Amino acid sequence: MIHGNCIWTYLSNGNLNECQRYLENFNRLLKPEDMCFFKSAIMCVDGKVSKGISLLRQGLSLTKELKFVECIVKLLLREGKNKEALSLLQEYYEEFVKDVKYVKRYFLLLVRVHKQLGSPESVYNSLKELLELTETSASDHPFKLGCKYLEEQNKHKEAVEIYKQLYSKNKEDKLAQLGILYNQSFLPENYLELPREYVDVAVRDVRFIDAEELEADYKVTFHFEDQAKTVKTKVKKNKKRRNKKPQNPTGNPDPERWLHKYERTIYKKQAKRRKDATKGLTQGSTTTVASKPTTGTITATSNAMKR
Repeated sequence: MIHGNCIWTYLSNGNLNECQRYLENFNRLLKPEDMCFFKSAIMCVDGKVSKGISLLRQGLSLTKELKFVECIVKLLLREGKNKEALSLLQEYYEEFVKDVKYVKRYFLLLVRVHKQLGSPESVYNSLKELLELTETSASDHPFKLGCKYLEEQNKHKEAVEIYKQLYSKNKEDKLAQLGILYNQSFLPENYLELPREYVDVAVRDVRFIDAEELEADYKVTFHFEDQAKTVKTKVKKNKKRRNKKPQNPTGNPDPERWLHKYERTIYKKQAKRRKDATKGLTQGSTTTVASKPTTGTITATSNAMKR
């Protein structure tokens, strides 16, 4: 479908505005159920899952297409509404079973629901029911998911039963053989008698190896090869030349720089000169110094006298 491809391309690029504009332009050409389907996809990408589920339910009411049921169940599982998803699957059980291509997809969703509900017995019953309805193999997704869950829950006996029925239907199903061997190792040896042609001699010998006898019969020795001795080479160090002491261009420093000012000879001379200048004068007296006339004043007086 051309419109669907365009919508999925815009959604993969994250252009929600372009998707909405595209739906508005081709509103008359699209069916109402397709509009609901595409709008729900836009809502889910935008993070509005509840609105997307309501749009899918609206489309499911218009048509009984099973893709709407699948999408609703997946969204309900994503939101953690497992019981609601289970009731919806049970409601449309007959419609799924009628179509062969939807049988495995239905049971895959059913196994996922029971797995999230934490019910290994329901998973086991669902797989047994699937074995009775259609031709299957151990490589199908419902059996991969269901048997793996049973093994995680230590339900190895149930897993062996499922793999045994799969192997009885198809003797060339290698995955079913490996599943039986793996789960049989967790059970007593007399639980399931494997036929002689079923297990190879080498595989049987490997399964029943006694580790203590193996350690007693064989001694493990280690051989170390002579490694070449590494010769240490002396690394030459670049010796830096010591710089000569810088010459002082201003001369030698003052040897009396650590003394107080009044103890230095140069300041003693200055103090003696001040003392001689004020010698013989009383306190508060000032010395009168004759001020010599400047050249400007001389010229001014001479000009006045000429007048």
